[in-house]
Amino acid sequence: EPDGFSWLVTFISVNHNGDQHHRHSSNLSPSVSHKLSADGSYLFECNDVSRAVCSIGNNAMAAVGTVQEIQSIIFATSPLTVTIGEETSSAILIGDSLSVVEEKMNLYSTNGVGKITVTCPTCVGDILNSGDSLLLNFLSFRGDLPDVIVSDSEATVSEITKGVSQFVVGRSTYSSVISNLSSMSDWYVRVFAYNGIGEGAPSLLSSPLRLSVAPPQVPENVVVETESSTSLQVSWDRPSSIGGVELSSFVLEYDTSPLFTSKNGAPAGLLSVTESDADASIGLVAEAFPGSSDPNQRLRIMLEDAGLIIDGTIAVGTEVLIENQQLVVVSINDGNCGVTCLTMDRDYTGTKVSGMKIYPGFDIKQYAFSITGLNPGVPYFVRVAATNEKSTGPFSFVGYPSSPISVTPFDVPSAVSWASLSAVSNDEIRLDYGRPL
Repeated sequence: EPDGFSWLVTFISVNHNGDQHHRHSSNLSPSVSHKLSADGSYLFECNDVSRAVCSIGNNAMAAVGTVQEIQSIIFATSPLTVTIGEETSSAILIGDSLSVVEEKMNLYSTNGVGKITVTCPTCVGDILNSGDSLLLNFLSFRGDLPDVIVSDSEATVSEITKGVSQFVVGRSTYSSVISNLSSMSDWYVRVFAYNGIGEGAPSLLSSPLRLSVAPPQVPENVVVETESSTSLQVSWDRPSSIGGVELSSFVLEYDTSPLFTSKNGAPAGLLSVTESDADASIGLVAEAFPGSSDPNQRLRIMLEDAGLIIDGTIAVGTEVLIENQQLVVVSINDGNCGVTCLTMDRDYTGTKVSGMKIYPGFDIKQYAFSITGLNPGVPYFVRVAATNEKSTGPFSFVGYPSSPISVTPFDVPSAVSWASLSAVSNDEIRLDYGRPL
């Protein structure tokens, strides 16, 4: 799990060469392997991802991750059906919209495959055409699935991501955030499981929970890159939950020790950065038109500031990220729609119609900050935490949730400290020089 722990146990043969241990079959591996028994009775078990409510439990187990299966179908020129586990879908037609395709892929009732979403990175708009690559994302099924079977022999099926399944572990095998609730009420939650046949029995009702402001969760997707010989750039994304109130700042710590204790038990450097100072966005959307009946309007984004166009920050061909949607500008002021009017390469499908931040490029993070004054050639560890009016949340770092990974500021060397020439013969020169400054 993202907020769990991984255990690596290495056996070393001390007295004899080779493998002296008896091997056993294991549900975790297709081949025989060594068997390890671990007593987790004294490990803390936590009820929440932030590990704020913990107690010693009797069912502590090593946490392992899962990966959901993704398969691709490249269409030829004919409609086709998709068979999974001896159950066949309705015919998927050339010209079907993605929503219709997804509906057909979720009508299975007996194969137990569960929820499937479809995406099409090659489609123009949301219409499936010949030659398009349809991605099937298996959201419910755990583990590896055989390739689906299609009725058109000209179509190509391939596995993009192999599904991986492990035992259900601990209390956080699945998690979800329920938003927009009132803090003036007690809340009860129960959980149902679904498969292709229908709905299972509900879980027992939880104890009532009264909501309150909480610390933010960890910043996501932390990246640290060398900026110069004395600086590193740190970038990251907003936490999945900010605790119920707006973020005020971020805490950045850096150190030469992964424990962040090299300065008398404290990190070598600590910075408090306001959210506005770390914000990597370049502007805001004044108006967008998701769900409009006009197909031209759905493609348009209105900027709050024409300066982004005037100074060339945004031009035809610019890649931008808006509400995690990747869009490319194909024209500006198309059909005299306005000097701040952008026409994108696909419909904007976000949840908001105004005030969305615009980020330059597809791989950009939401926040970025430079740490300067570092020593060249020295590895540094960096971690980031978010702060709201209640408190500072837990830290995240490159390598989270395992061990921090260091990054070393490097640049081309400076000029050498000294140099001198001398003749040693009629056809040789001796060059003496010192280390770079």
